[in-house]
Amino acid sequence: MKNKMLEKLVLLKEQLQHPQFFKDLKNWTSEQVNEYLDHRESELFETQWLFTFNEINEKEPQENIPKNSIDEIREIVFKKVFEITQVADLAAYCSDDFELISKNICFLKSNVYLEQMLETYQEGKLPM
Repeated sequence: MKNKMLEKLVLLKEQLQHPQFFKDLKNWTSEQVNEYLDHRESELFETQWLFTFNEINEKEPQENIPKNSIDEIREIVFKKVFEITQVADLAAYCSDDFELISKNICFLKSNVYLEQMLETYQEGKLPM
């Protein structure tokens, strides 16, 4: 089971290197970035995100998670988004998303919210 988990995380790291990830961000204006940040802080988005965060971090055993691999993924995401946008808050939000996505991969469970979030990122977009 641990090998399968690590394989999936390696695959995710490889996908993050693809130019498709975050491609839409290259065309965003500062106004669009600010609108997205406002959206991320809206009650609707924040409620669902925090529910998922709590579900992943409180209901699942954390001791078997390869923290180093997840930290690497978070760092890749943060650096890539920051390089494109020069907006640390946006990079941090994306990095936080990928922490949850990575942990969900480790638990080998289905979470529709996180699966849809990953699909959105894979399309080069940000989750709404």
